[in-house]
Amino acid sequence: MRGIVLRWILLSLAVWGAASVLPDHMIAVSSVWSALLAVVVIGLLNALVKPILFFFKIITFPINFLTLGLFSLVVSFCMNAVVFWAVGQDWLPGFAVKGVVAAAAGAAIMSVVNSIVTLLIADRRR
Repeated sequence: MRGIVLRWILLSLAVWGAASVLPDHMIAVSSVWSALLAVVVIGLLNALVKPILFFFKIITFPINFLTLGLFSLVVSFCMNAVVFWAVGQDWLPGFAVKGVVAAAAGAAIMSVVNSIVTLLIADRRR
């Protein structure tokens, strides 16, 4: 349980950091609570999109086979960028994403932070 809360807090800091690092206010976060809520909604939407992503990976198996699995990373990144963009479309108070480039940059920053957090936080189920 501690790992989930720690991951939630660190990903919220990643969203907050993306909002402060990216130029021209591409991602706007009004408060820490907005960042926390955005990460929860992004996580829930990613959980809902995961079966669709699996189906898409089955359909794109030939190109994935030819690229030795690298196309799978492209598909996953695109789906994460779409989810990030969808969450930031003015229906979540205090969180806004202005454009596809901002969504791609925010998804990239969250992916890198999530990878680092996954490496650092030991999973007790293993």
